[in-house]
Amino acid sequence: MQSNQTQNQLSSDHFPIVFQNHEQLVKYREDLVQMSKDVKIAATQFHSQSIQRYDHEKAIEKYKQNLEHAEEKMKELAAAKSIPATSIYDFYSLINIGSGAFAQVYKGYELINLMPAKYREVALKRINLAAITDPAIYKTTINEVKIFTKLNHQNIVKCFRSFEEISRYSQNKYLVLVLEYVNGGDLQALIQAQTVCGTPYYMSPERIIEEPYTFASDIWSLGCILYEMAATKSPFFGEKNNVESLIQKIQTADYPPIPDDRYTPQLESLIESCMRPTMNERPNSFTVYEVTEYMNGLWQNH
Repeated sequence: MQSNQTQNQLSSDHFPIVFQNHEQLVKYREDLVQMSKDVKIAATQFHSQSIQRYDHEKAIEKYKQNLEHAEEKMKELAAAKSIPATSIYDFYSLINIGSGAFAQVYKGYELINLMPAKYREVALKRINLAAITDPAIYKTTINEVKIFTKLNHQNIVKCFRSFEEISRYSQNKYLVLVLEYVNGGDLQALIQAQTVCGTPYYMSPERIIEEPYTFASDIWSLGCILYEMAATKSPFFGEKNNVESLIQKIQTADYPPIPDDRYTPQLESLIESCMRPTMNERPNSFTVYEVTEYMNGLWQNH
């Protein structure tokens, strides 16, 4: 009985020949070394029984070849330095840390060097492209990612790379962003606001109808951010599932007033002026600066 167990344990079918990552390869090599030792022990113990020494020598030779194959594979991978992930499941210790209208965010570890093994902590934003049914939002999302991957500044979360994947379960198409993990959250999480892909709630009326982008569009977005900081939610919060209604409210600047019992009339007036539907009626950046300096003086003298 023991000899049959030894033969089954040493079957060549036990070993994989395709390695998905460095850890699997190292484990494979360790198994081969241990199996070779087991075969030698078995050969010594059962030499006089039904298992012939010739069979053990064949087994030892087989696993020696496997061991050499593993070592060659390790050399190839070491020369390559890394294996770029093509699926979110290629990352280690995944934890879901957030979700939005069309995306899930995970914390995980990416293998960036094989020998010696080196990992980095990353955030993975997985966008479900199949869930974005509006063509304008889909186009905006793709453009955002293209721009994001090119940004490089100490005050901006770094995007290392991005890739597309097809779900092995639903066959849905996903866009995955491999981001710098920043432990501490962001303004959106702090005030518990929600957005659709981070853009439509802040998109100016002229950009909704695809007019040329101007500095006035930035002033509109600034007004939206000031409103969100004051009211703890987007001026158009609640319309993420009704794109038509969201667009209509943006184009008419239809949003609730900020709490007037908490903030000065100057702030309310600044937000209102920044969020005027007609872009020529919005203040320029210098005017906004003057107003904020005036408000800062009021605060310091209060």
